[in-house]
Amino acid sequence: MRGPKPSYPIDLSAEEAKHLQQLIRAHSTPQTLAVRARIILRANAHPEQNNQQIAIAVGTTDRTVRTWRGRWVKTHSLADAGFVNYCWPPFGEERRARASWGQEAKWRLVAAI
Repeated sequence: MRGPKPSYPIDLSAEEAKHLQQLIRAHSTPQTLAVRARIILRANAHPEQNNQQIAIAVGTTDRTVRTWRGRWVKTHSLADAGFVNYCWPPFGEERRARASWGQEAKWRLVAAI
C-alpha cells in the first residue's frame, strides 16, 4: 500500500514480545490493551507496513496505530497518559523500583475507576 513510512519504528526485545503475546491471549486482558499489544506486535513483525496497513489488519484506525506506536517508542508502556497500568510488568531495575507498590494499592486504584 502506498504511503509514508512510519515515523516510529518498533524494536521489541524477546521478553517484551513474549509478554505482549501473553496479554493478547489472556481472557482477563481488557480489549483496549489487547488492541494496543496487537498494534505493537504487528509493527515489530512487519516493519515495512505503514500505519494504514496495520490498522486494517488489527481492525482499528490509522490514527490509533500512529498514537500507540509513538507512545510505545517514548515509554515502552501500553498505559494511557495519567493512568497507572498495573497490568504491565516492569523491565529493568529502574522500572522495578517504581512498580514496587503492593496489591492493596492496586485494588484501590481499580476501585477508584
